[in-house]
Amino acid sequence: MRQQQSLHIRRMISKITAVLSALTAIVITVGSFALPTFANEDISQTVSSILEYRFGGHDSETLQKAADTDLPKGAGTDSEWYAMSLSQYCDIDLSAYSEALEKYLSENEIASATSREKYALSLIAAGKDSPYITEALCSSVGEQGIMSYVFGLHILNNGFTAEGVTAESVASEILAMQLSDGGWAVMGEFGDIDVTAMTLQALAPLCGSNSEVNSACERAVQLLSEKQLESGGFMTMGAENSESCSQVICALSALGIDCTSDERFIKNGNSPIDALLSYKGEDGSFSHVSGEEANETATVEAFYSLVSYLRMKGGSTPLYVFDSVQESPSPKPAEGSTQAESKAESKSTSEADSTAEKGGIGYKPIAIGAVLFVGTGAAIVLLILKKRSWKNFVFIAIIAGGLCAAIAFTEIKTEKEYYSESSSKTTAVTGTVTMSIRCDTIAGEGGAIPDDGTVLTKSEYELHEGESVYDILLSACKENNIRLDTKGTKNIYISGIGQIYEFDFGELSGWVYHVNGESASVGCSSYELKDGDSIEWLYTRNIEKDL
Repeated sequence: MRQQQSLHIRRMISKITAVLSALTAIVITVGSFALPTFANEDISQTVSSILEYRFGGHDSETLQKAADTDLPKGAGTDSEWYAMSLSQYCDIDLSAYSEALEKYLSENEIASATSREKYALSLIAAGKDSPYITEALCSSVGEQGIMSYVFGLHILNNGFTAEGVTAESVASEILAMQLSDGGWAVMGEFGDIDVTAMTLQALAPLCGSNSEVNSACERAVQLLSEKQLESGGFMTMGAENSESCSQVICALSALGIDCTSDERFIKNGNSPIDALLSYKGEDGSFSHVSGEEANETATVEAFYSLVSYLRMKGGSTPLYVFDSVQESPSPKPAEGSTQAESKAESKSTSEADSTAEKGGIGYKPIAIGAVLFVGTGAAIVLLILKKRSWKNFVFIAIIAGGLCAAIAFTEIKTEKEYYSESSSKTTAVTGTVTMSIRCDTIAGEGGAIPDDGTVLTKSEYELHEGESVYDILLSACKENNIRLDTKGTKNIYISGIGQIYEFDFGELSGWVYHVNGESASVGCSSYELKDGDSIEWLYTRNIEKDL
């Protein structure tokens, strides 16, 4: 008797477990919360999903339309990395983009040396033999430290020349900057992951013909291997992030190293690409830190790093040695991508998002309906099996009710909804503070930059108990619909305000804050304010020396 009861209980547990699994799978699928397994994900599919996210498709017609309309609109502001990457990914006509970029350059004075070099590289990628490219070489190489040498070497690696500047002379300057640990950095005594990887990308084309460069690269590769984490990823500025993975993938691919099989870059069974794919969102975008919202910089860097990897596997040149100046034609997108299926999925997602924004039924009723449907189905199965104990039905009801409640009380917001919502604070008001956001050092540079340098005029805000500089900034940006881009979760770092980002005007540029006229020594999320404090957010070109 006891054996029969035990067998009966085990069978019931098995059935209930199956029901729970079905319920959970349906809810996760409907709510788009499924955790993908990245280890076996096809890289070309990931590249396609990024293009779906950014341009709405990855077929040749859609990408050419983007090159004709989307990229020209962002010429000089946010299109350059996509333009360069697309030129190395598929056959594409970038003439409309290059015309728009040349117009932007003719109307704007570009103060940053690295920005001038970036624009020159974009023109090369687009197939232009523009005087601007030589002018950028003459005026920019070495003007802003290590990165201006790196970008200058990329231009030289494509066969462009300037008086007194050669690939060998620039490489020599870069080698002289190599630190004792084998890496490179903007400042300090220890190699930085991102700067080291980006430097390797520029040196890679010279490795075969220059033994000194080859030795320097070997030391740098060893450093990257030693700094790799058990996740397969890398840490920069105290935080593990996707951009560092992307830069390392790009560097190793430029050197002909397959980071998915080279033992030096497999830690705990994880490669840099495994780590990078852990930052991928369901919509094809990538985040800066795992689990956070989409980040445009992280997404485009993931795109071009994977393109770089695919080029290495296909025997093509490194990412920054452009096909536009080579004798061989540009490679086509990697075979094996199911473009029609991905396009259909993207269209379905876009339509669902559009319905939600226009006040449609949204995802919650659908998800709850799915739970109730499966729950009802499970109850019918029990009836058919003649398992009619009231306990079984109560158990299913409890599980279904719990899942419905979880769906009902979980709120997912679009970026538009997030920035338009008002802040609701429960702590006591302890006074008021004032805050302004200015970018006078780059005023009049065009794009998203205000002509008078004012992103936010000096305004007064209620100060609640325990609030930090970051809390006030976040509230102000929501209230005034100003885009705010951050890195990290505990120690928040401000990477962009109002679509003006760090490094836009050189490797030493970015946002800083002052309280009562003084520069702070802690992060903005750690600085607790007091009544009467005055906060200033300022954009600097040169780590505050210009403020």
